[in-house]
Amino acid sequence: MIVYLRSHRTATEATAMVTGPHEQATQVKLVSGLGDAAQHLVTGSLCRVAVAKGRVSMVVTLNARQQTCVFDALERLAAKATARLP
Repeated sequence: MIVYLRSHRTATEATAMVTGPHEQATQVKLVSGLGDAAQHLVTGSLCRVAVAKGRVSMVVTLNARQQTCVFDALERLAAKATARLP
């Protein structure tokens, strides 16, 4: 599992990074109630939950290999981490 944090110049940039087009994703779904904007994505064997809160974006990535993505667990982890973001 990888957690990636990035500080942006503006909250708009952070939201655009999270909600922007993800051409390689085979599944994209908006997630409500998590930060200012959030969605989960599937790209190949990678399951991701991306969150924007203020000027910070966070992406939690799990390489599921040949398993099904378990987004509820990733979203719970992202929610705990998001609560600690500035």
